[in-house]
Amino acid sequence: MSKWRSFDNVKFTISPSVRGLILDFFERLKVQHGEALVHATLGYITLCQGTGLSESELVHLLSLNDDVLAAVYEWWVPPHRTLPALVVSRLLGDLGPYLSRRGDGSGAELVVWYHRQFWEAAEALVFPPDKATRQEMHLELGDYFCGRWAGKPKPYNDELCKCVQRAKFFPGESEGDRMVAAQPLVLSGCLHEVRGRQLNVRRLTELVHHLIRAEKKELVLGELCSIAYVAAKFAAKAGAALMREFGEASERFPDSHAKLQGWRAFVGRHIKVLQEMKCPLLLFQLALQEPDDSDEYASAVKYSDEYASAVKNSRGLLGGAFVDWAQKPQTKDPCVLSVEEHEGNVNGVVMSPDGKWIASCSDDKTVKICSVSTGEVSCTMEHDSEVKCISWSKDGHSLASGCVNGTIHLWNTSGEQVCTLTGHSSDVLSVAYSPD
Repeated sequence: MSKWRSFDNVKFTISPSVRGLILDFFERLKVQHGEALVHATLGYITLCQGTGLSESELVHLLSLNDDVLAAVYEWWVPPHRTLPALVVSRLLGDLGPYLSRRGDGSGAELVVWYHRQFWEAAEALVFPPDKATRQEMHLELGDYFCGRWAGKPKPYNDELCKCVQRAKFFPGESEGDRMVAAQPLVLSGCLHEVRGRQLNVRRLTELVHHLIRAEKKELVLGELCSIAYVAAKFAAKAGAALMREFGEASERFPDSHAKLQGWRAFVGRHIKVLQEMKCPLLLFQLALQEPDDSDEYASAVKYSDEYASAVKNSRGLLGGAFVDWAQKPQTKDPCVLSVEEHEGNVNGVVMSPDGKWIASCSDDKTVKICSVSTGEVSCTMEHDSEVKCISWSKDGHSLASGCVNGTIHLWNTSGEQVCTLTGHSSDVLSVAYSPD
């Protein structure tokens, strides 16, 4: 991070550990740029480490942070309640060598930590052992990506009021528009038409992730249990990510399990078709085929009502472009997930002892392990001949597969072969582990 000659007079103590050196660097940034600004910036970048944040998003987020504005407005208050972009640019310039920049398909350049050591050091500095600070910052990120304060004033906290209401600035002002961007699901065009449609990829990637961690159950349900959100996720080719969000939400909010499971099952049993769909209206047709008292059916009808004017055009929308199912069954399909990954007949399926994974064997000479939550394949085990049977050990650490060439293969759950057992002269049609 720095270099010194043996005879240089270093004016500060050099920490003996990498973590200590990074924390010392962060402390110097606090002196140069201000504690509130550095803390908030490090926190936002760290909480978005999986995807990253753009510089403009950081400016908006910091403009919504009253503690940061109060520190920056200590000597002067500008006419608009926003953070000067130059303040963020200077800080990111100092952090530059330790940040990586990448894109996510949204057109924005996103910054993330270059190395895990910086991520972990920032967590240690910004987030105390209790979860309150982390949860509060997740909520701030959720408020931003749902557009809560777009186009309307946000009230000031006490510190910011003191700065803004000074006699020489804006006496009596208690709230201000932070000039942040709106966050609709679709930035341009219509969700139900491909032509001219531009999805809000940033909202689709970030919002539910942060709302779940902020424990905002009603907001999470409002997104996940919405036909528009589900349609937008599949339009963005993020069906597997949507299934992961359903799984995380079900674990975090068990009292809402029934509603979430209903939507999760609806998406899961149609996931292969939805991932390959060419027409964006297919999802709405599938929702209209659900029982009339289902949440999925009601959401599709609500979407149609909200865009009633679109029904009148020549191309039609809900109610005009769909097949009406006479004598539609009024009971739900019990299937909750459909996995179509094998190219041959599936000869056996077994579930892991913890219930999180399924393993299947097939005539295509493979065994595949798939997630119960998303249907994603975690690993594929190649064989020399058709695989007729499979078994999972009771401790969940290994699998055994039997083939038509008379061999039995033992595997670990990472897909690595442990050993091969021979001795049979014909097809192996069944395998099992002993109780111990």
